[in-house]
Amino acid sequence: MPPRLRSLLLSGLALALLGVGAASLFGFLARWLWFADLITPFRLQIAIAAAVLCAACLLMRHRLLITASLAAFVLTLAPIIIRSVSVPALPAPEPAAKPISLVMSNVLYVSKDYDAVLDMVAREDPDIFAVVEAADHWQSALSVLDTRYPYSYDVTGRSAFGITLYAKAPFTARVITPAHAEVPLLRAEFDDFILLVAHPVPPISAAYAIENSIYLKALANQVRDAQKPVIVTGDLNSTLWSHSLTPLVEAKMQRPKGSGFAYTWPAGNPLMAIQIDHVLTRDIPAARFKVLPSVGSDHFPIRADIVLGARP
Repeated sequence: MPPRLRSLLLSGLALALLGVGAASLFGFLARWLWFADLITPFRLQIAIAAAVLCAACLLMRHRLLITASLAAFVLTLAPIIIRSVSVPALPAPEPAAKPISLVMSNVLYVSKDYDAVLDMVAREDPDIFAVVEAADHWQSALSVLDTRYPYSYDVTGRSAFGITLYAKAPFTARVITPAHAEVPLLRAEFDDFILLVAHPVPPISAAYAIENSIYLKALANQVRDAQKPVIVTGDLNSTLWSHSLTPLVEAKMQRPKGSGFAYTWPAGNPLMAIQIDHVLTRDIPAARFKVLPSVGSDHFPIRADIVLGARP
């Protein structure tokens, strides 16, 4: 390789490593700087970029850059591994198990792809169907599901933060408003477990970051106070390794097998792919997670098959 070309390539690698390293380090400031937590959801993408740069530095056989690239890779990969261990994955249900099925969909409040959602429900036939961004027109369109689900509850008049819940088993519902009155948290108590359907505001400004933090802390308190197994689902506007998810980590939540590294948002942009739509559990022995095909929203729907423990 001509010396000038090698020099240019090495300079380019050095600049790229500087950017990747800075992004990795900046994510560690999310505890104190709200806008640093906008970096953390993309740690996987940053780790992949660091791995590619590692390979390039190895090909160039430049010791200093190899060392720097390895350091950048470790800086990004370490918090992913630590958080993955802190929120362990449950085993998949045994073949003989009879799990309850839960489907959750952020339907996008401005969308009107009602038929796509109804077809998905008919295909999946879940025991529980939870909807976020269930604006009033969505709740009206989905009311035909009353023939399939004898029990339902609508949190109305909330536009992008409306919530609807359908179930085949009876439940009692209560609406909690942790931060802003327009951003509800739905608590549904079934015979054997408690379901919390959540949709906090995205932490995209200082004010929203505060509301997001208040909401997720209140959600974690609901988990801690529950006297039954708990299932949390919804668009949490956080990935598994986001700092904002820390209250749920501290509440000793677990995740179904297949969850944490999935792609639920933004639909149609795999380069930015992250999982912000979740099912998290406490005191549940086994569960499996999968992402369902698009229903026209900017989020993919998700499904979890959850095994409840034996009743005492």
